[in-house]
Amino acid sequence: MLVEREGQITELRVTPQLAEDGRTGVIGIAFSGPERRIEKFSPMAAVPEALRQTWSSTVLTLRMLWQIATGQAALSNLSGPITIADVATQSASFGLVAFLSFLAVVSVGLFVFNLLPVPQLDGGHLLYFAYEAMTGRAPSDRALLLGQRVGLVVLGLVMAIALSNDVIRRLPAS
Repeated sequence: MLVEREGQITELRVTPQLAEDGRTGVIGIAFSGPERRIEKFSPMAAVPEALRQTWSSTVLTLRMLWQIATGQAALSNLSGPITIADVATQSASFGLVAFLSFLAVVSVGLFVFNLLPVPQLDGGHLLYFAYEAMTGRAPSDRALLLGQRVGLVVLGLVMAIALSNDVIRRLPAS
């Protein structure tokens, strides 16, 4: 393993030891938390920077959703309320800035998810409005009912997968 300390690179030989779970190799290195780098902006500079970071986070979230939908990323990447609570607790232990940053990421994720074209979500309502604007008439009651049913199944599956992933992550290793 190559280690850089004070600008000097040193080669170390490490032999992982088996952890208590019987599956994980441990080399005795502890993570001390994220490197803190706080940039300060004037109010006029903060707005475009906030918009840039929000856009970047939105694109990243959409890319991940696309990868999950197309099978390029595993469904195990979905997380539910248990994981969100765990990560919120961890981020809070690193301080207010880390916690607020985590809340911002969660907020952007919920924003993107809410705009998906699923009838029960805002994105579904926007889809119906767009249909009505293009055709000059509202979707039929039959189409609305079918959309509601399909949307409920989709949302139920996503929630079930996310919650089961949360539970599976908390189970002890066998």
